[in-house]
Order: sequence, then C-alpha cells, then structure tokens
Amino acid sequence: MRRVWDGLFSQIKYTIILPYLALVTLVLAAGSGIALVLVTDNWQERFNNQMGQVARNFSEAFARHEIDNISYLTRVAFTASNPDDGAPAVALAIRERDEPGLGQAIAPLYELGLSDVKLDRLIIFDPEGKALLDWEPSVGDPTEPVRYIGTDLSGLDFIQRVLRGEAAPVPGSDISGDKFSGLIKFRSSENGDRVHFYTVTPVYVEVDNTRELVGGVLVATRLDNLLQDLQRQSQSAITALYDLQGVTLQGTLPDQETALLDMSEEQLRLVADLNQQGRLAATTQAGQQLTDGTSGDVCLDIGRLSGNPIGAVTQTRLPACSITASQQFNNRTYQTVYAPLLIRGVHNGYFSVSLPNDFVVSAWSSSRNAILGVTVMLTLGAVLLGVWVSRRITRPLGDLVDTAAAVTSGQLDRRSHVTERNELGQLSVAFNQMTEHLLRLYTASRELNRAIEIEEVLAVASESASSFVANTESLALLRTEDGWRYHVRSDASATCQNLLSVVPRSSDHC
Repeated sequence: MRRVWDGLFSQIKYTIILPYLALVTLVLAAGSGIALVLVTDNWQERFNNQMGQVARNFSEAFARHEIDNISYLTRVAFTASNPDDGAPAVALAIRERDEPGLGQAIAPLYELGLSDVKLDRLIIFDPEGKALLDWEPSVGDPTEPVRYIGTDLSGLDFIQRVLRGEAAPVPGSDISGDKFSGLIKFRSSENGDRVHFYTVTPVYVEVDNTRELVGGVLVATRLDNLLQDLQRQSQSAITALYDLQGVTLQGTLPDQETALLDMSEEQLRLVADLNQQGRLAATTQAGQQLTDGTSGDVCLDIGRLSGNPIGAVTQTRLPACSITASQQFNNRTYQTVYAPLLIRGVHNGYFSVSLPNDFVVSAWSSSRNAILGVTVMLTLGAVLLGVWVSRRITRPLGDLVDTAAAVTSGQLDRRSHVTERNELGQLSVAFNQMTEHLLRLYTASRELNRAIEIEEVLAVASESASSFVANTESLALLRTEDGWRYHVRSDASATCQNLLSVVPRSSDHC
C-alpha cells in the first residue's frame, strides 16, 4: 500500500488531481447532505401542515354534522299539520301523546333524516322522558324502521336538563342555547351496544301566549357510520374516537384491530395537560378566539367552529392542544394527531386522525434520487475538469522533462516544443536558450581540445622527421568551419608560420 501511495504521489498529475478530487467530493457530499436535510424538513413541514389541515377538516365536518342535526331537529319540532293526509303537527301530537298521529307526521321526516343527517336513531319523548316514538333503520330496508316500545330516557342527565328548560351556554359567545350534543350508547336491534353521536332539542307549543315545554326530540348517528363519513370529508387514512380514559370507542380499522388504536397513558397525560392549558387560554382570550373560527379554536371545540368548509389555500397549523405520534398499522407507518373531543364546551373524550408516512418517504426518496443524480453529474464534471486542468499542466511539464532527459543523455540538439503563453512557455524558451548555450560551449570546447591535440601531434612528427632530415617541419591540413586550413607548430619558423594565412586550393588536397 505504501508503495502504491508513493507511486501515485511521485507523479505531479496525481499530486494535483487527487487532493482536488478529494476536496470536490467533500464539498459536494456536504452540499448534498445539507440539501437533503433542507428538502426533508420542507416535506416534513408540508406533511405537518397537511396533518393540521386533516385534523381541522375532521372537526369542521363534526361541527357541520351537529349543525345539520340542529337544522333537522328544528324542522321536526316545527312541522305543522298536513291537511292532505290528516297528519297532526308534531308538537301537538307530542303534547297529546298521540303516538299514531306522531308516527304519521314523522314518517316523511324520518326518510329525510336518513339522507340529510345519516339518521340511525330518532326518539321523541314526553315531559317525563318516556319515549313516544323510538325508531331505528332496519338492516334490510332502512326506510322501514325498527320501532322500539317502552324506551325510558328519564334517567339521563342531559334529558332532565332539556325537560327542565335549562339553557346550555354556547361556547365562544355570550348567548345560551337549548340544544345539547354528546355521545351515548344505545342497544341496537343487532343486540349490541353501539356508541352514537346525539343532538337533542326541547319542543314547545304556544298556549295562551305562553310557551309550554311538551317534550323533546333526539336524533343520533352511530359512530361507525359517522366516522366513515368524517374520514371521507377530512381525507384521513385512519380515524378514531376515544373515551376519557383513551380507550377506543370507535375506529375505522377492522373491529379485531381496534385495540391497536388505544391511547397510551403517556399520550393521554400529554393531551389532557394540553387540553387543560387550552381551556384556560380559551377562557382568558375568548373574545379574540371567537373572531377567528379556524385559528382561534384552541382545542378544536366543535361547538365553537363555524361549520364552514375550509378552503384549499387556508393557512393551517396543528391544534394547540394536540400531540403527534408515529405508529405502525398493518406494516405501514402512520403519523397520528391526537386532540381532545370537545362538544359544545364539554370534554367528551379524544379523537385521532392518521396519515401514512409514505407521503414524506416517497417525496424524500424522489428528492434524494434527484439530489444524488445531480451530485454524481457534478462529481463527474469535476473529475473531467480536474483531468483537463491536470493535463494542461502536466503535458508541458512532461515535454520539458523528456527534453531535459535527452539533453542529459548528450542530445544537445534536442529542443522543447511547449508553446503555452504562460510560465511553462517561458520556462520552455529559457530551457531551449540554455540548451543552445550549452551546445555552443560544447562545440567550442571540442574545437579547443582538437587544436591542442594537433599541436602535440605536429611536435612529435617534426621531432621524428628531424631525426632523419635536420630542420624538417611537419604541416597538417585540417578542415574547419571556414574551410581547409594549414596547421604548424607554434614555434615553427616564420616561413612556416606564413602558411597559416594561406587558403589551400581544392586541388591541393584530396
């Protein structure tokens, strides 16, 4: 490993490109991580806003259902007699305890309630709380009701309050109303206790310019049917209602899985604490909250909501008295909002709405893939740019290195061909000039050495020849850059020295 590392950093191109690539990769990785965090937070914030919208849609739908109940009860209580079929006025039939006439008058209103308020129980009772009429849609044909006889509501507190003519304060206002709403269990024709959401109103008749309370009318909807409708309107995936102990009263999961929806003790404590804080805030800031039906509903009290649909662009937030939790249902992860269920100011329990986290996960996955794709493209571009820059630097350097190696081996006529208009080009010109200067010095040195060698040769030759013939002088005819020249010893006679200025003819030599 050490050898490979040393081999890489022994080449300048790797010395340049590797730190560059490491820095680019680090910057791109950090940027991608930051981008992923920001995108994830943005999608999570949008998901939280959607959860808040769903919770408010649920409460608005609940409020609208109560408003529809009140409108329906008002219509029932003030239905006049019908001369065409002889049906008496509802209020007078109650006063006279005319059960056959009351059934005749209620029959068309009953069918109207099946479609308008999803009626599952309609009870009309006298001033003692005894039912004069108690109808429930039959399983086979809802228009043909199951008629219960002998129903006694006198033991219920809210029925006694209605019969006493008590006025219930309308949350968020200075007025009082005579309508009551809440949750109640009825034994149905299927021999099972079913939780219903009810609304009840007193019925009066005018007798000698005075109002006489003659009984009341109660309409109720089964929670399982109501939750299906509320879930559709709120666009929630799972919806549930709980009692004050956090036990599921009704949910939109199959019955065998309903226990999975129960609130934990910790969740119950947190929501209860927030609910108490919200109720205190509602008491101290009621005036401000009443002017804004959507943002001022501290605990989503359906009695305080307007019942008007929320627009697609309405700004929402999670209810102040709610908590969120992540849960697993059917191997899918859901985010759930828990909030108190306040019906006309009375704490009746809690509700929850859930959405699958697939929205965030799929959005995060799409964003992650897009960001990773961009990161890979940028990294590839950075690598190609780094290689190009590296080659722009190392190719001229390689040429200079090869030229220097050739000159070192004796090729003094070798020249660099770098033509860059930068420091490398200047270095190439200087290197070529230096090589040219070295070549000249080498040539001069070689000529000087050659002259010294001729002098020695002539001296030896003259001495040898003089041993045979006295005063013999040796001459040498050599080719130089200026042509052929005579060479004699430096101490030769003047006559011989004169030969140095003589330029031999081409016929004087071979």
